[in-house]
Amino acid sequence: MKTHILTLAAIAALSTLGLADSPDAILKDYQAKAAPALEKVNARLEKATVPLIADLVKAGETAAAGELKAQLKAKQDGEPVMKPHSKAVSLFALYDAARIKALEPALKSAVNRIETLLTTSEGKKLDVVEALGKVRAEIEAGKVGKTASFPLIWTYHRTVQSPVMSELKLEADGTWKLTDPKTKVDSESGTWVQTSRTTLDLDWKGVVWKMSFDKKEGVIDRPDIGKRYLKLAVSQ
Repeated sequence: MKTHILTLAAIAALSTLGLADSPDAILKDYQAKAAPALEKVNARLEKATVPLIADLVKAGETAAAGELKAQLKAKQDGEPVMKPHSKAVSLFALYDAARIKALEPALKSAVNRIETLLTTSEGKKLDVVEALGKVRAEIEAGKVGKTASFPLIWTYHRTVQSPVMSELKLEADGTWKLTDPKTKVDSESGTWVQTSRTTLDLDWKGVVWKMSFDKKEGVIDRPDIGKRYLKLAVSQ
């Protein structure tokens, strides 16, 4: 009798989760679990690949070094590398196997949630089914999205002491935008790439803004107008 009650409770809990779930929630949860799972394997890959890049630089093969660096980043982001550099073929193969193993728990959890949601009334809607298909394809491809270990929302100032001109918001998908705090209209937008622990490159229509920051303040060096200053947003 006790076992029967526990089974019914588990089914009820699963049904409740399915009704409250969504494709977006499943994807975000997968990404939140997958990113830390990949930290060690990504670090090992980088540690093993950097000496190969250094050897190419020493040999004067700067183009090949740049290509291998790009392939390293692509691998870490879960992007396909169609023609890996000859020095990295076996290394990348070992990484692929380690990556699949590291992502397996997060993948299994996400797939179970997708299948559960498909059994609910919500999972009978065409737009939800289509979204779940896209989510499943993305997670099975091993993509985890961009992650950020720094604040994503900053206020933007002409000088260190001047009033707020705009709000800079860095999205986890690698995009950014400057928004007027009063009108809420976006004035500029583009994409960002993290270049070190405390620096970013913000691309604006092909022009790169160099951003550097610490825990509470930052600076953007814009080739068009010079420096602009950042402060950590209170809304963070």
